[in-house]
Parts: sequence; C-alpha cells; structure tokens
Amino acid sequence: MADDPTPQEGARRLTRMNDWRRDLSEQIAGLPKSIAELRTTVRDLRKVVERLEIATETLEQANRIYESSGAMEAARAMTDATVRVNEAAREIARNAPGRDLLDAGISDLQKLLSRLRPSDAEPDDSDAGAGEG
Repeated sequence: MADDPTPQEGARRLTRMNDWRRDLSEQIAGLPKSIAELRTTVRDLRKVVERLEIATETLEQANRIYESSGAMEAARAMTDATVRVNEAAREIARNAPGRDLLDAGISDLQKLLSRLRPSDAEPDDSDAGAGEG
C-alpha cells in the first residue's frame, strides 16, 4: 500500500485535472472563432496571390513590349554615347592649352585664401612688420 497517494497528493492531482479540463474546455469553446479567422486569412491570402499573379503577368508583358520595341537598344546606345562624350571632354580638359597657367593661378589663389583665413595659431613674426613703414 506504499503506492497509494496521500490525501494531499490526491487533492493536487484532482486540482490539476480540473485545471486541465477547464483549459481544454476554453480552447474548444474558442475553436469556431479561430477557424473563422483562419478562413478569413486564407481568403485574404488567395486575393493577394491572385493580385500578385496579375501584376507579374503585366510586368512580363510590359517587358516583352519594351524589349521588342528596340527601346532597350536605344537606351544602351545613348548611354554609350554619353560615356564617350564625357571621356572626350575629360581628355580635352587634360590637354587644354594654358592648363599649367590655370593650375598655377588656382594654387596662388589657395595660398592667398589660406593666409587670409583666421587661424588659432599666433601670428608669424615675419608678417608682423610687413605693414609698418
């Protein structure tokens, strides 16, 4: 008789069984609502899939029209021509007459601007007496 549960163990088992029965009953009671929600979700998903199929077919048709019209080749040709024009313009700018004078002028301007720019450093002694006379 050592296997017989004590009255406290029996009461705990009975309480757990009642809790399980109550939880199961609540789940079963909510099942029709869950099934209705699932049906609604499936119906909505079917609409989405149908619309995606239509959109995909439309895009494929537009792509076929675009490819057959020659627009893609024209776009490629225009892009290639633009690249060639840009390369030619860069080459002209690199080899332009007077380029060295322009570079020297820009360098002088940068030096002048850097001298005019206020700095946190103390003034140089060589520049301090330059304005006096």
